[in-house]
Amino acid sequence: VEAADGDAVSPLSRGVEVLPGSARDLRLTTAPGGRVTGRVMAHHDGRPAAGAAVTLHGAQPRLVPQRVSAGEDGRFVFGPLLPGRYVVRASSAPLLDAEARADVQAGDVATLDLVLREGRTLAGRVLGPDGVPVGRAEVVVAGTSDDGTYVFRSSATDEMAALHVGKDASAGRLLPIGELGVMEGPLPPIPPRPSGWPDAPAEATPRTAHAARPPSGLATDPQGRFSCRGLPPGSFDVTVLHPEFAPATAPVAISAAGPDATVEIRLEAGCSLSGAVRDEDGAPVTGASVWVSAGAPLPPRAARSDESGAFRVEHLAPRVTIRVLAAGFAEAAMEAAMTGTPCAGVEEIALVRLGGAVRGRVIDRRRLPVAGAAVRVERPGGDARWAGQRTVTGRDGGFSLPAPRGGALLVAASHPDYLEATVAVEPGESVEVVLDAGIRVFGTVADDVGETLAATVTLLHNGEVVGVRPADAATGAFDLGRTAPGTYEVRATAAGFADASVLVGVDEPPGAVSDPAVRVDLRLRRGVALAGRVVDRFGEPVADADVEAARAGSRLAPRRARTGPDGRFEIGGLDPGRYRVEASHDDLGTATTDATLDVGAPGRPVELAFARAVPARASPEGAADRIAYSVVNDAVIVSRPAAGTGPGADVLLAGDVIVQVERERIRDVETLRAVLSRVRRATVSVAVERSGRRRFLAVDREAMLAQGW
Repeated sequence: VEAADGDAVSPLSRGVEVLPGSARDLRLTTAPGGRVTGRVMAHHDGRPAAGAAVTLHGAQPRLVPQRVSAGEDGRFVFGPLLPGRYVVRASSAPLLDAEARADVQAGDVATLDLVLREGRTLAGRVLGPDGVPVGRAEVVVAGTSDDGTYVFRSSATDEMAALHVGKDASAGRLLPIGELGVMEGPLPPIPPRPSGWPDAPAEATPRTAHAARPPSGLATDPQGRFSCRGLPPGSFDVTVLHPEFAPATAPVAISAAGPDATVEIRLEAGCSLSGAVRDEDGAPVTGASVWVSAGAPLPPRAARSDESGAFRVEHLAPRVTIRVLAAGFAEAAMEAAMTGTPCAGVEEIALVRLGGAVRGRVIDRRRLPVAGAAVRVERPGGDARWAGQRTVTGRDGGFSLPAPRGGALLVAASHPDYLEATVAVEPGESVEVVLDAGIRVFGTVADDVGETLAATVTLLHNGEVVGVRPADAATGAFDLGRTAPGTYEVRATAAGFADASVLVGVDEPPGAVSDPAVRVDLRLRRGVALAGRVVDRFGEPVADADVEAARAGSRLAPRRARTGPDGRFEIGGLDPGRYRVEASHDDLGTATTDATLDVGAPGRPVELAFARAVPARASPEGAADRIAYSVVNDAVIVSRPAAGTGPGADVLLAGDVIVQVERERIRDVETLRAVLSRVRRATVSVAVERSGRRRFLAVDREAMLAQGW
């Protein structure tokens, strides 16, 4: 291969199939290549970021990302490159990554300036149930930055970053190279060896020597401390993992200004799960693998069943998913909830024995094979013991899966370019699954002046969510995938804008249409905000109340919010108009009001007041607001009166002796609490002794509820 004029040419490759004993002539025509050059600068002082790792990747098939280090002046050069669009990303811990897109033209040079912003630091401490520091705990930080980037950090990602660029990579955005190409998006955690797993012989696990690397800050030291540098501003969940404790998670908000964030997390012993694994005849299954998981990013804990089929897994979250695998049996999957003190659960798991097979082909309506379709075999009715066998079709659309010897089965096939299809089959039968291409729903989202928006677009059918896709921030384009004919609602939402929703009729396309599609263009108008406050009947703020704002005469779903500790809430992105606002609370019922919103006129904050008072357990002021009792010689005495009472009700005073409530004699606090729990009226009849005289009062029932009732 020779260049026509000796200039730098773009790389060129072509796959060729050669049969044994044959010869092929191949001619490759070169073309002038383009280049990408630029500088990497540090935002905090404006100096060149010397030594920053710069990565270039694009959309070309099997493109291996190219990597260089920025020079002393922060400059870098890539090329020659094939014409096309590329992404250039620079990393230099503890600064945040910077990236830019470059359009490369043949023979031209694209110039970029990448500015690395200063990252924030999250510091924390992990303590045990007794307050003792916990060392050697793994810390995982996952969440979304303020610019919408998903961030995942763990000891595993930091170690891979150290191997990858020779230093820590910020924000967990790694780009592995090699045959796998570029892996976009969050990296899944690499789980450690599950707890309870048998130890392998030392000689069976040879180790490769690596250069010594400093330990990651995402593993706690002996004082229980950890730190994570290079985080962007955003909202994150910090999860702590330790083999002797249950996983614990705490939310953390990191702001662009102000001090670095800190968090303290306490670990608990957690729950234990025990049980037995048996076959359908009740015989124990020995050596079954039991995997128990509380969901990502938590790694699973695991155990093996013994000779009696018994297993036990400890230090778990209260709600878990169980997967059981054993040779000769179908995988089983189920959910379990554990309660009690100490927290524990018991599961008897029956596995379905394999011995049959299901074979077939996946084709489209033209009877052409569908390669790469995901196929699963499962029991009708969603049998919890049967997690389903899975495979992927070959180039001829064929598949083969193990199955039980008898009983009805379902074969389901899915592919990104087709609608999912399900066929009933008996073990041993050969089946054809025909996939329908369906109709693609796509379009754009923009504001009322035509500017594109990074909105969230939802497809609904009969009120049920069918699919959710984000619109591209640069173009506003979205693609909701393929769907069956019917009537759908396409809804777009974006912060600061009112929802836009249209009904779309998706019809069966004519036979001549090869790729049927329906286009939907949505326009979002600037919305208005509804602010307000939720209080109880004494005017005290109510925290954690759910608030809904439903527009009068609209079919759109209500917009929702939750009150903060001060009882305040705000719902943005509403259309102008009249709204019915409703607040609900598990202990207080509901409260409603009306509000009228208009663009350009700040709406008056609304106040929703419950007819009842905040229960003691939800009182923001603590025990000082609630009544308190003392028991002396079988007499229940008011030691501290309630802070308030209902209108028109009598007041209990300190020193009052409770003689009767609802004509029942009161000798202890337990009896008083039981009587009050049976009464559903706002006031109760109470007989008290006050200053040597017996008085009969109508007392606010809620004012008689002590802290913790």
